[in-house]
Amino acid sequence: MAIGMLVPYGKGFLLKRILYADEVRNIEEVEVLDATIPDALVEKGIQLIEKLAVPFDHMAFKESYSESIMKVIEARAMGEEIPIESALPKTEEKSLEALLAQALG
Repeated sequence: MAIGMLVPYGKGFLLKRILYADEVRNIEEVEVLDATIPDALVEKGIQLIEKLAVPFDHMAFKESYSESIMKVIEARAMGEEIPIESALPKTEEKSLEALLAQALG
């Protein structure tokens, strides 16, 4: 699961994933394509945003990936066996419209 926010950009908006400082790219590096979006799909998107919007406290989140990797490296250095977790099951791809309809119930 990722944390993101919608930000206005040009004639539309971008879904911006909240990242840590060392992962942030300059907006000039992001390619924005013109697209025509049906009004009904825009309305479903607005309904979904309103349904899922909650106050956000960025201080409640902490980057833990690097810390977890360091623990594994240290454990391996000490000779511990590290079990490999099975991969997550693959999910079938769905259209944006189908995902919105499913989320809105």
